[in-house]
Amino acid sequence: MLSDEDKKNINSDRKDKLAILRDLLIVVDKKKQVCMEKRWKYKKGNQEVIIRDQLEKVVVWVDKFKEVGDAAVQYDTGYASVPWAAVRFILQLAVNDSQIFGAMVEGVEHISNLITRYAIIEHLHLQNTAAMAKDQLSQSLVKVYTAILQYLSKAKRYYDRNTAKRMGMAILQTAESNVKEYLDKILVEEANVDSCVRLVGSEVGLNLKDGLQRLEALLHQLDDPINRSATQLSDLHDSFKKSERLELFQWLSTIPHITHHKTIGNDWMARSGQWLLRNKEFISWRKSSVSSVLWLHGIPGSGKTKLVFSIIQHLHSENNSSSAPAPIAYFYCARNTAEPQRADPDEIMRSILKQLSSSKPDLSVREPIAKEYRTRKEEAEQQGCEPAKLTIAECEELILALLEHNPATIIIDALDECISARRYEILKTLNNIIQKSASLVKVFVSSRDDNDIVCRLKDSPNVIIHASDNSKDIERFIHSEVEKTIEDKRMLRGDISDELKNQIITTLANGANGMFRWVSLQIQNLCDAQRIKDEEELVEELGHLPETLRESYDIIYKRIQASGGKSQVIAKKAFKWLLCAQRPLESLEFIAAVDLHGQHSKKSNDILLDMCCNLVVLDVELDIFRFAHLSVREYIEDLDEYTNIEIHKLAAERCIDTYICKTFKPSTTEQNNVLIPYATLYWPVHCQYIKCHLTDKLKGKIRQFALQDGGVSPLFLNWISATRKLHKQLNWEDPLRRKLQTVFSSPYTPLFLACCFGLFSSVDDLTTLKNVNWNQRNEDGKTGLQVAAEEGHIEVVKKLLTAEADVNAAAAATDNGRTALQAAAEGGHIEVVEKLLAAKANVNAAAAANYGRTALQAAARKGHIE
Repeated sequence: MLSDEDKKNINSDRKDKLAILRDLLIVVDKKKQVCMEKRWKYKKGNQEVIIRDQLEKVVVWVDKFKEVGDAAVQYDTGYASVPWAAVRFILQLAVNDSQIFGAMVEGVEHISNLITRYAIIEHLHLQNTAAMAKDQLSQSLVKVYTAILQYLSKAKRYYDRNTAKRMGMAILQTAESNVKEYLDKILVEEANVDSCVRLVGSEVGLNLKDGLQRLEALLHQLDDPINRSATQLSDLHDSFKKSERLELFQWLSTIPHITHHKTIGNDWMARSGQWLLRNKEFISWRKSSVSSVLWLHGIPGSGKTKLVFSIIQHLHSENNSSSAPAPIAYFYCARNTAEPQRADPDEIMRSILKQLSSSKPDLSVREPIAKEYRTRKEEAEQQGCEPAKLTIAECEELILALLEHNPATIIIDALDECISARRYEILKTLNNIIQKSASLVKVFVSSRDDNDIVCRLKDSPNVIIHASDNSKDIERFIHSEVEKTIEDKRMLRGDISDELKNQIITTLANGANGMFRWVSLQIQNLCDAQRIKDEEELVEELGHLPETLRESYDIIYKRIQASGGKSQVIAKKAFKWLLCAQRPLESLEFIAAVDLHGQHSKKSNDILLDMCCNLVVLDVELDIFRFAHLSVREYIEDLDEYTNIEIHKLAAERCIDTYICKTFKPSTTEQNNVLIPYATLYWPVHCQYIKCHLTDKLKGKIRQFALQDGGVSPLFLNWISATRKLHKQLNWEDPLRRKLQTVFSSPYTPLFLACCFGLFSSVDDLTTLKNVNWNQRNEDGKTGLQVAAEEGHIEVVKKLLTAEADVNAAAAATDNGRTALQAAAEGGHIEVVEKLLAAKANVNAAAAANYGRTALQAAARKGHIE
């Protein structure tokens, strides 16, 4: 029972429950503002609790308590005004120490949840329970209420002391320890109530009336993570017109993250991933008021990306019920030569920043981003260029500015597919955001167990995917996929007995070992009509299924090699193009690239997919082909016939053929025209990858492309004309845009093409030109030797020096003007520097612009100590 002192301490003159709750919410809102302004956090162990988030929870529990009365109008919760009044009084106290205030709010938040919880339990069970069980529960509730009131009394008395007295007590005890004894009593009584509730639960039964069903739902919601809210973006104004706002978004990031999300979800199995949503670590991570990272990791093919999709969907679903939900930003990393930005830490964080800056393109952009864009746009206009892109460090700074007043969730999938040498930058940035954010920030990361990631995240909360975790999802997946193959008559023409179907399902479930990808490959293998023609053969195949992904890929690849000549060639071309393409090729372009002749149609796509034995898939959202899984790319990369030289040689020849191939076949001409935009921009890039390994055949094609009858070829002039138009479509900061700009000169000459991309064999070919000028300058004012030195192409430099190009030609009178030696020194190209010095390059020559740096100064500025 309560002592007289406790009764006096928590006595409330006001009995109007709703008025007390209304006042309480006003007090909580004011305290939230104080916490926001002072960026208050509360140190608990080695963690920092965001106090404002705990106050947010108090608001939720108060709102839930008010719903109790709505769900059961006959339920009189008037007596509850006493504890709520005590909660209000405690929060009204003037506490200027964040540590003491944090401890106070933590206790108040827990009590607020309990007041609501036991109000629900009291009505839900006491009116629908037999007498004996009812008495036991009633007694337990009385004890827990008494413990709650005792805690509120002691907390009120402690926190109501003046600061000097509290500080005096703090010498011996912390704020938590002063009231911990009473919180421990509550925990004991909570356990007793929970025990009674379990006993009476079966008596209540499942036939609850509507009001009681609502109470049951409310009770479960008290255990769920709260739905955090943010400042209403629609209330903000950025003064941008819609077109200007779209330009800003384009500046931030052009990565179609929503499209990537849709692509992942196209074959997502509904209700999968529920085990993760119920996982203790996941729930604890979400409920906690501590900013933190949760790491999901597992073996290849275990469905990590699908789980990330499930989480994003779940969070979006929760946010749909809120008028101002806290933003969610996500990114699906991918290791793909055609999409390098999906593995670039700068691009990843720019996309995250873009999503946090505004929820929709037609809503205002947060001020920190708007201000930064205006500044950069003004600077760019003065220089006649596009606004400079943000670095990862600048993104971090702006994200922290956005988190000053709003919580957020950041999700990054497949971190292991990020550039390995720069992954630490992402992890360091995320850690800085967690440590420095004034608001609650939740970070979710998925990856394989790569050593560098394990080293940085091993001490973080994590969920490892065990076969036992996703076994139910895999069983459902197997049932679904087997049923589909039978319905579509892909497996034994659909003529499969129930006994065999069950045997297939059981065998796949036993061998999956947590890998969805393995299951998909085996089902595909069992559908091979050329090898498996009856039930006996299928049963035999079931008895010899490969155990690993690699063994499964071996079987499929051998099948490709054993296929017809054309099918094998086309499949291998497809693999090579997917390994080396410099940008995503639309399906029409890809079909042209692999020389799959015939009118392009859905049928062509299906034929190609069939030739590749489903190691390749079509991304219908973006209309591009991809490897079916990262493990497929890794398998193909390990095969001897897919070296960098081989894959880029294929692409270089196919691209040049679009210009030099003369044919009267309409289908070939049409395919060449489709591929020309890609070929125009990227054929020199493919050649650069293999510059020291150009075959005689490819050298001949380049010669035919560039030169004709002792002069420049019309094909080369056509390419220059097309390049002038197309290179402007590249992003301003794309290095290729700058390099292609270098090839423009008057008169046009292949010299700068050879110097920029390291095509030293073409320099030899230039000797056949009439009156070749080795010191000609391009439109940027640079000589060929300066360009080759800047790019570090030593073989080209040697040949130009042999041809007596001027080693000391003056630098261009522009900001990036350099002598050949200065350009090589600034780029750190040691071998080129040595060759130029041997040719008596002037070490002390000053650049015409760029503050007149010498070669030594240029090298020092870039930190090239050698």
